[in-house]
Amino acid sequence: MARQQNSPPSRVVPDTYSREAGPAIAAIGSIVWKIISWASNVDFVLSLQSEKFGVIMQTFQDWGWILVLVGTVFWGLYEFKNTKNGEGAQERVFITAGTLISCIGVAFIFGVLLTVSSAASVPSVIVAWGPGATPKGPACLTELDTSHLKRYEGKFEIVGICGVTDPTTDMYTDPMITISKPFTITGGNIQIVAPMSQEMVQKLLPTAPATLSQNPLPSSKSQLPNTNLWYRAALIPRNLDMTNVKSLTDIKNAGGKVFDIAMWN
Repeated sequence: MARQQNSPPSRVVPDTYSREAGPAIAAIGSIVWKIISWASNVDFVLSLQSEKFGVIMQTFQDWGWILVLVGTVFWGLYEFKNTKNGEGAQERVFITAGTLISCIGVAFIFGVLLTVSSAASVPSVIVAWGPGATPKGPACLTELDTSHLKRYEGKFEIVGICGVTDPTTDMYTDPMITISKPFTITGGNIQIVAPMSQEMVQKLLPTAPATLSQNPLPSSKSQLPNTNLWYRAALIPRNLDMTNVKSLTDIKNAGGKVFDIAMWN
């Protein structure tokens, strides 16, 4: 009589985690993270002080998560094949190394996202500002640091903006402001001289002529009334028609990014 060979008993306990849990956690975590970051409109490059880390996180947000997703598919198929063939059945573990790494990785990227969403500050690009003058009248002067904006040079241009501080008017919808001409993002400092709009001058100087060409306005900033002015900068889509862009809200609605805490996300 032939001797019956018994296979060695499996040592897997009932609550042992599946080997496919690692790639599953990484895949689902990446997808959910992408959805949340997209809904939150987070820009890591401009929101994180560490430029290199910001670029890494932004790359992951743009297309890196797709690579992770593809990698987890192959990883999951590999683990499924091994499990089906009986490999790893002798392991007595409650969590595999892959699952542990996936949990740590997903927790880390969600931690970064939560921190940036809740505590990130608006990047400072205005390094100098103040009222100035042109031969035709008063102007707004700004100097912008674009060293962290090089990744936007292909799709965006940058403008300087100023307005009159008025507690009776919402500055975000106020059309009586000055928006400079668009400037190319160079990666260095950009000095902008924006002649004040006729509407803004009328607000500053109620007695100013209806048209600037009829009577030149004060050419010296010392002749301007003692009025507080606010200054902002914004990224606007390249070749945007500025005809109907009159306020900060218009810039945001047109797909631009205003460097202001109330309009950043």
